[in-house]
Amino acid sequence: MHAMLQATARAIPATYANIRAGRFQQDLPVGISLAGKTIGIVGLGRLGSYMTHYCLALNMTVLAWSQNLTAEKAQAAGATLVSKEELLSRSDGSQHPSGAVARSRGLIGASDIARMKPGAILINTSRGPIVDEAALINAVQSRRIIAALNVYEREPLPTNHPLRNTPNTAMTPPLSFW
Repeated sequence: MHAMLQATARAIPATYANIRAGRFQQDLPVGISLAGKTIGIVGLGRLGSYMTHYCLALNMTVLAWSQNLTAEKAQAAGATLVSKEELLSRSDGSQHPSGAVARSRGLIGASDIARMKPGAILINTSRGPIVDEAALINAVQSRRIIAALNVYEREPLPTNHPLRNTPNTAMTPPLSFW
């Protein structure tokens, strides 16, 4: 999870592509520094708590939301409980480590993605169906947001899938388990 955040924030996939194309230090994306930025954690269980500690070490502000989260539990983890709408609109990045439960399907829909800041990073290391795939594809193709994904609606990701051709998307197979 933390590697996906760093890879997208620092534009690592694009720099790899540049080096492989013989452009060692030409046209390199600068990326963003995470210090002072805000991360939103959707689901503050075991994995969300790990991510919270990592982001706090990077001097990030951590917001959290889940359907059953209390302010006390969020505060104990170092986060501030907010509504899902506030989390998505205030965050420079959002991490979605929620478990695979039926109520999580479509948890992040088109209106939620539209609420995100331009240039925000959406990280999904939970289950592909948690995020509306069509809305995600539209947002990354229009370069409105950046995505870091290791789970997909359909796995393995089909050869002709549109996410394979989006330069502002970092993708791996499911490697973010603990």
